[in-house]
Amino acid sequence: MPRQLNSEHLAHFQLHFSITLAINKESVLIDPIDWALLKHELGEWSLRFCPNLIIAVHTDRLFTERTMRSHAPRATPSSLPQNQSVYQFFDPERPALSDVNHLLSSGIPMDYAKLINKINVHDRSLSLLGILPNQLRTLLKMNGD
Repeated sequence: MPRQLNSEHLAHFQLHFSITLAINKESVLIDPIDWALLKHELGEWSLRFCPNLIIAVHTDRLFTERTMRSHAPRATPSSLPQNQSVYQFFDPERPALSDVNHLLSSGIPMDYAKLINKINVHDRSLSLLGILPNQLRTLLKMNGD
């Protein structure tokens, strides 16, 4: 029977891992980041979970030299409008639902509706990596040159 590890057992192991914070250009412009507060909160977190936390000097300098934005950060909408768009695989807030009937009721022909439905249920984590659904290419070929 396998033994379970407790905190005393884990203290004997040296675990190394990295935390990567990624941000895109739009978020840098739109979302204010209080670097001093974030750095402080990471430090507090690290006291319990990662006492050897090191924030790279270069990263610290880049965030410290930024001018703090005066506006509030973007807020997540409290309710999402239903069936706003035919294509939903771009929207990370919506669950990936199979709904051919909705597409047909919107006047989309069956062959297109089947392809769009497969596009909408595509694994969104693959889209983050730039891997788009094959059906998108097929649909584009059907639609033109």
